Amino acid sequence: MSTSTSALTVQREDLNPCTVLLTISCPPELVRAGFQRAYKDLGKRVRIPGFRPGHAPQHLLRNAIPREQLLNAAAEVVVRDAYQQALEQEKLTPEGNGAVEMESFDEDKYECKFKAKVPLPAIVELADYNGIPVSKNVVPVTDEDVERQVEELRGRSGKREAVTDRGVQEGDMAVVNLKPKTDTGEGRTMMVQVGQSFKDLDKALVGMEAEQMKSVKLTFPDDYSTSAWAGQKMDVDVTVRSVSSVRLPDLDDAFAKSMNVDNVKDLKARVREALERAHEDSATKELDEQILLHLTQESKIEVADNTWEQVLSRRLQDVQQELQSRKSNIEEYVKANGMTVEEFVERLKEEAKMHVKRAVIIERVFKAEDLKITDQEATKHFLQIAMENGVPEDQIEAFAREYGNAIRDEVIYRAMYSLVMEQLRAKANIGEGGAKPKAAKAKAAKAEPAAEAKAEKPKATKAKAEKADDAEAKPKKAPAKKDAKK
Repeated sequence: MSTSTSALTVQREDLNPCTVLLTISCPPELVRAGFQRAYKDLGKRVRIPGFRPGHAPQHLLRNAIPREQLLNAAAEVVVRDAYQQALEQEKLTPEGNGAVEMESFDEDKYECKFKAKVPLPAIVELADYNGIPVSKNVVPVTDEDVERQVEELRGRSGKREAVTDRGVQEGDMAVVNLKPKTDTGEGRTMMVQVGQSFKDLDKALVGMEAEQMKSVKLTFPDDYSTSAWAGQKMDVDVTVRSVSSVRLPDLDDAFAKSMNVDNVKDLKARVREALERAHEDSATKELDEQILLHLTQESKIEVADNTWEQVLSRRLQDVQQELQSRKSNIEEYVKANGMTVEEFVERLKEEAKMHVKRAVIIERVFKAEDLKITDQEATKHFLQIAMENGVPEDQIEAFAREYGNAIRDEVIYRAMYSLVMEQLRAKANIGEGGAKPKAAKAKAAKAEPAAEAKAEKPKATKAKAEKADDAEAKPKKAPAKKDAKK
């Protein structure tokens, strides 16, 4: 559908009940006004000989102002005004900011054409959440579990010592240089834990001593970190630079006291309690997953594309940053996992949609149950975020001053999520272990628009203090696009 006035030409396409795509062509006078405003604002910061700031003629300012800066400033004015006119013209009330993609923008022709994806309020028919049939299975803690955990504690307290009187054994840490015969450089030096690298290298290292070299045939794994070697079978010179092992402390009362308990018996009891709490938490998370899965499947939820697209964009950025830190890329990652890039992105897309729908459910239940977030509840989740970021106790106040505003929405949402899940668990029909709970009738609530969607429990990073894949799903700026504010 296309409508136009002397001010604007708008083509409208309803992508779904909550997303409208507008193609907007601006008249020359609107574009001219945008550039005039940009010149006026930017001209105040430019000094032209013979003119006071803000009073230089436009033809002189055009050469004095960086081109990209001028275009961005003018586009912001034109898009903002045109977008607002288009919303009024189409009688649209957006829920958040629209994602804008410029198609053309020319000062000489006074031409501007762009697409705006307008998010509308979500439409929700929430299923009855009373008596949701779920099961809870808490895995018991065994003596073997306790012994394994105690050994891990000993391993963390062990002292690393250089090995000089024997050959390499499994479990040792070895600094190794690998130099393929065809490599004219110095090869690659790395630290490996023998038995945890890859089959051929582990086999070659066992029995070697420090400063020993030998030539072997190595078949590198397909997902090996050095992409040029991945999947290759090569003749390689292997040199052991150094070998070290960990000497574990004796399992006695002295070791227990180093763990802040009196004796080994109390240590094992403490470990068992910690494992039981961990198993209980795991069972609760699985229970929450069942509840949310039921509500997502039984409810009817329509959301704007902008919401899940933002979650997808942030998730892809996180994945790319993580892979870059490991000197890899998405292409190598998906290949190692038997997928194409398209399949990987599609999977993330479905996850993003699921997170947004679940976030809408959390918000709807929070409002329906008239739940309130106390200061104590908010503080608990703020401290949890600080702990996740490794903030020392004596730096909590500084962390709050620097990142408090940035993570405020996250703190609120975590508190909301916690309160809602506690309420839903209390109302659920829970069977223990394999028991089959009594089925509950599904009853749809009245359909009404939902407020801004937020994704599942978000995570903060101290460096960014922003949401990641499960971050808040408010419509925000899309990659390589501009935001249009309502």
